[in-house]
Amino acid sequence: RRQELQGVKHVEITNTQILFPKYLDRQEMIKFAREFYIDTTKEVLKSRVKYFAELMNLSYSSVSIMNNKTRWGSCTSTGDLKFNLRISMLPYKIIDYIIIHELAHLVEFNHSKKFYQIIECIMPKWKSIKDDLKKYDYLMILLR
Repeated sequence: RRQELQGVKHVEITNTQILFPKYLDRQEMIKFAREFYIDTTKEVLKSRVKYFAELMNLSYSSVSIMNNKTRWGSCTSTGDLKFNLRISMLPYKIIDYIIIHELAHLVEFNHSKKFYQIIECIMPKWKSIKDDLKKYDYLMILLR
């Protein structure tokens, strides 16, 4: 939602808002916000992916940020983990579920019973957290 405020001379970030100067157009605002969330997501993932990979005794090749319309994360057969730039907009328990889910693909490259058993060993209440994730589908249309 765009709201014009007097006196905003440069981009300001608060706990609940990103404030833009009046002279920035919509595309410039989206570009700035997208870059902000890419940087924020990188910071969030840096420690969380490492933590869960060590906990699960797994290694991965790389972590990258994507601007996907439908996926929160993905894992390639070569161990490249990719996460949606909007992941940092989610509660931490859901971020952790997505990370664990993608790391589990390093062991089981499918969604079999064994795959979900791997997740359950790390996160016993994963089903309710996965259900909670559906509440955040609306975030996928942001910053387009």
